[in-house]
Amino acid sequence: MQGSAGAEDEVTKVIRELAGAAADRRKVLIDKLVTMLAGELRERASGLMGRERPNHILQTTALFHETYLRLVGSRLSFEDRGHFLAMASRMMREIVIDLARRANAKKRGDGAVMTALDYETADRAMAVDPASLLDLNKAVSSLDPEDQQLVELRFFYGLTLEETAEAMNVNYETLRKRWVGVRRELFHALSAT
Repeated sequence: MQGSAGAEDEVTKVIRELAGAAADRRKVLIDKLVTMLAGELRERASGLMGRERPNHILQTTALFHETYLRLVGSRLSFEDRGHFLAMASRMMREIVIDLARRANAKKRGDGAVMTALDYETADRAMAVDPASLLDLNKAVSSLDPEDQQLVELRFFYGLTLEETAEAMNVNYETLRKRWVGVRRELFHALSAT
């Protein structure tokens, strides 16, 4: 979702100011950024949690707010709007993974044989088998950054191949072939664990 040129200029201005801001000013600037980009952040949180079971402990609003708290508490700097949204999305993924770790601590050793890749999306995998999601997250961390981004967009955020190709600014057919290869690589890594 792209805003008007004026809104984009305002986002860029806030991001630039954020780079050298003291902690109290940083909170004000993060508040401003989150307010300006709230629709896109909520959309990303919703995409990540959208297919989760209705009574799941983490709801879209809670994920949005937890992401906000992590943004305020971080010392990250951002290059531009896209980088800010990508880092916020990564924080959302980390929140979901942390929740899976806690859930897994209670369930470890129950004999599950499926991997996270057997599910359509991460939220579905987490609902059924949090341990498999933790194994997948570990395997994803060994991929190169572009492949990590591909897995995040496709699996963790539930984007279609078309949406992912657009978000990554990559030709659809090239991305489709790459997705097949990345899934194969992850499957082999998960099978070895």
